[in-house]
Formats: sequence, C-alpha cells, structure tokens
Amino acid sequence: MRKFIIPIILLLLVGVSSALDVKPKWSYGTGDYVWSVAISSDGEYVVAGSKDDKVYFFDRSGKLLWSYETGGDVWSVAISSDGKYVVAGSGDSKVYFFDRSGKLLWSYDTDDWVESVAITPDR
Repeated sequence: MRKFIIPIILLLLVGVSSALDVKPKWSYGTGDYVWSVAISSDGEYVVAGSKDDKVYFFDRSGKLLWSYETGGDVWSVAISSDGKYVVAGSGDSKVYFFDRSGKLLWSYDTDDWVESVAITPDR
C-alpha cells in the first residue's frame, strides 16, 4: 500500500506547483490595500474596494472605467449579475449605490462601518 502513496503525493505536489505558476491577465495598483473584489456573472466587469477610500470599476481587460472616493475605507463591494449596478460599504458609515457608468444613484448613512454588502441576483 505504501508504494502508491508516494506517487500520489508527488502528483499532488506537481499539480500544486503548476497552479502556483498562473499569471494574472492584468493588475492595477491602488493607493492602499484592496479589501474586497467582485466580478459580474458574465465576467465583463470587476469592482474593487480599497483602503485608500475608493471604489474602482474595471472592464474585463483591466481598463479602469471609473473610480469614486468615499469618506473611509471601502470594506465591501458587490456587483449585479449583469454588471449594471455596484454597491459599496464604507468605513465612513455609508452604503453607496452606483450605476455602471459610475453615477452615484444614492447613498445611505448608517450608524457604524459597513463591512458587508450584497445585491440580489434579479438586480
């Protein structure tokens, strides 16, 4: 039985090693840590929230389409499945809701940091 364990472990290690060699298609440097990232269901859009108080919105090629500065760290972001809407939760105790073009549709003041946000699949 031991004769089979070593080859299996070696195969697993080779698989892990190959997985570590994956190169990103693109990257973007923000002003500080990125706390949250979300991708639309079709993979066309990516949104990120950063410790530099900004929401970043990209197309699938990594082109920055817009950014928005909040009053605090952006702890959480979400994007609708079709990429039409973005929501962000910030350390400035606000929830922000944007359309795909970056227009702020509304914001809501809460009593404390907003550490998690979500959008329903039908939006």
